[in-house]
Amino acid sequence: EEIVRSLEAAGLDVEGALTLFEEGVEHVRGAEETLRVAELKVEELLGPEEDPVVRPLEEGPE
Repeated sequence: EEIVRSLEAAGLDVEGALTLFEEGVEHVRGAEETLRVAELKVEELLGPEEDPVVRPLEEGPE
């Protein structure tokens, strides 16, 4: 959120905007990796691939 606010702020030069954008991309990639690892753990906990147990996720408060 801080990066987005900085990108939207007036007076940021192109180089500064690019640096913040790159930082944002790194955060997204880190989040994607965290999600991938979590998905693998869930698959492992649910059992073998031949007999998967699929359950919908309950949405919690955001």
